[in-house]
Amino acid sequence: IIFIPNIYSPIFNGKAKIYNLIHDGQWLIFPEYFSFTRKIWLRLNYYIINIKKNKCIFTTKYVKQQYTRLLFNSSSVVIPLPFIKSINQFKKIKIIENIKFNLILSSNLPHKNIEIIKKVQKKRKKKFKNIYLVIAGIGQTYNLDKKNKIFNLGEVSESEKNWLFNKCENFLIPSLYEGFGMIMIESMIYSKKVISSNIASLIETGNNSINYIKNPKSEKEWDKNIFYSKKKKVKKFNIRLYTQ
Repeated sequence: IIFIPNIYSPIFNGKAKIYNLIHDGQWLIFPEYFSFTRKIWLRLNYYIINIKKNKCIFTTKYVKQQYTRLLFNSSSVVIPLPFIKSINQFKKIKIIENIKFNLILSSNLPHKNIEIIKKVQKKRKKKFKNIYLVIAGIGQTYNLDKKNKIFNLGEVSESEKNWLFNKCENFLIPSLYEGFGMIMIESMIYSKKVISSNIASLIETGNNSINYIKNPKSEKEWDKNIFYSKKKKVKKFNIRLYTQ
């Protein structure tokens, strides 16, 4: 149980310098996802990091702010995660090869806010009836709702994921919390248009390349941005500018 995604060797003793990479604070925002024992273990680890004054690397200013009270003794720096465009051949998913679809790539946790997009899909106007909603990701379950044109592909491979990015009409990030939002970086590289919740870490990651939803719990706002946005107002990702 020593390895936890946010923490690397906090009780390690030796001559090596210790840097703790912290890319998420989900346990602080959604404690109900974690057992009592795990939360105690996390607090103990961060307590040791703070006491030892270990240096910390955060992936966003937003996450750094989350840990202000826990790591007030440690020096820290913010370094965003790097990104790379895959040059591997894409693997097509035959069942959706010839359809138009909007895409969500996400785990199935409640704060990912996927249900609101499903509602929007079910209530869409007749002229958009041929547009599908495709969902995939770790923890998702394969399911085909042909009536509402909602296809859940379950977990997909990297090459399938990149094909989905490249093929989709819109990539949707309805999440109510993200520590960094690596999926946003990947989607900006491959997809034509990204529509995201207007939350701190995603704004920091996406900057001006994203079409933001001010109220991510609003069906009306999602519907308007997914189906009715004008092409001239659509923001797109500029790799060269973002890299600078």
